[in-house]
Amino acid sequence: MEAWTVLPINVNAKRAARDLIPRTWGEGYLIGDNQYDSNWLYNLAAQYGHQLLAPRRRNTALGHTRHSPQRLRALELLGKPFGQVLLGSRCGIERFFGHLTSFGGGLGPLPNWVRRLDRVRLWVQSKLIFNAIRLLKRKDLRR
Repeated sequence: MEAWTVLPINVNAKRAARDLIPRTWGEGYLIGDNQYDSNWLYNLAAQYGHQLLAPRRRNTALGHTRHSPQRLRALELLGKPFGQVLLGSRCGIERFFGHLTSFGGGLGPLPNWVRRLDRVRLWVQSKLIFNAIRLLKRKDLRR
């Protein structure tokens, strides 16, 4: 299941993850950048059947604090080819966001009237719908 949110720029990405993880279903891997490297996020992801995988924030020893077993598993995975392939899939995610902002009907600069958060959410939702239609239409043309 795909889930998304729009939050003000001064809100930490971990808060977005805290709100989005419970909206996922099934089992699998959640891939994030190093902002998501937090014991409590690893635990939250595991609670909903997912293994979070994010590179370490710091390239130092783990220290003497207790770490989430899921975080330790992620660190172990990152040292293996499978974990590196999973982490490499972030390039596709970043490319998707890049395409969303660069095509003609995409999430380019917002019009002046789209400034309050509720309007920005509606704007983004409509653009995601337009993009999904565009991708489906392109897929149909390839058949």
